[in-house]
Amino acid sequence: MTKTLAEHLAPGGPKRILALDGGGVMGVIEIAFLEQIEKLLQNQHHNPKLRLCDYFDLIGGTSTGSIIATALALGMSAAEVKDLYFRSAKAIFRPRFGIPYLTPRFSERGLQNILHEILRDETIASEKLKTGLAIVSKRIDTGSVWVLSNNPKSKFWNDPEPNPHTGKREYVGNKHYLLRDIIRASTAAPYFFAPHRMKIVDGEPDGLFVDGGVSPHNNPSLMMLMLAGINGYRYNWTISKNKLLMISLGTGWIRPKISIAEEAKTASSLLAVNTLRGVIWDGQVNALTLLQWLSEP
Repeated sequence: MTKTLAEHLAPGGPKRILALDGGGVMGVIEIAFLEQIEKLLQNQHHNPKLRLCDYFDLIGGTSTGSIIATALALGMSAAEVKDLYFRSAKAIFRPRFGIPYLTPRFSERGLQNILHEILRDETIASEKLKTGLAIVSKRIDTGSVWVLSNNPKSKFWNDPEPNPHTGKREYVGNKHYLLRDIIRASTAAPYFFAPHRMKIVDGEPDGLFVDGGVSPHNNPSLMMLMLAGINGYRYNWTISKNKLLMISLGTGWIRPKISIAEEAKTASSLLAVNTLRGVIWDGQVNALTLLQWLSEP
């Protein structure tokens, strides 16, 4: 079953995608399912060493899902990812002292330290990635959704030729982006963590990123389908029930609601946060509805 990264990414043949939702520390729910899926596959293939990166050709995640997706793509077992979460949760969600609702609730330092400990200076082009990886974030200085993957055929993978008039390159090739920066961007949930800056163009202001959950893709499954099938993303996989399998895992299911009584006594800033949760819910329901309509669940 073991494939090279190139074999996982190449078009042709049946492909398998694993999509992992955002949801903060509730990512442990996804991990519980992943442990069982991994055990089932190990038994099915009579291989106790099988990892999810061996089975899936693309693992995509948003926010906390991006942490899990990266760990799995690097070859970690589901049990190892669970140990990482239980070991790291207190350090990541460390309260930050400041004015409530005017400063982020948690310090990003704990998360950054853990990401550096695990990933060091590995880029998204790292040879340690054993299968396809895609991470969703939201770039707020341009208002655009960003999905970064380790497909070397992707449009912005390499550095462009310098502009003949200015001598500058229009952007930094995606292959140079540090995995810890990409994950930090995808997990920068507004109100909870500060936005994250990344260098996009030399000599220009950094790009400003927040959690991919505030895009339509907190559930990244629809984005993963687009990545696989839209020609511009250059995966060029065949989209059919016999050629593509997707498993989508979430972190729980609740419809955010605000009563009239609650609205009357809730600060405007907190009301905005609660309303944003409703928008995230709408995006998740929309993704699931479309995928169930398009597929054979």
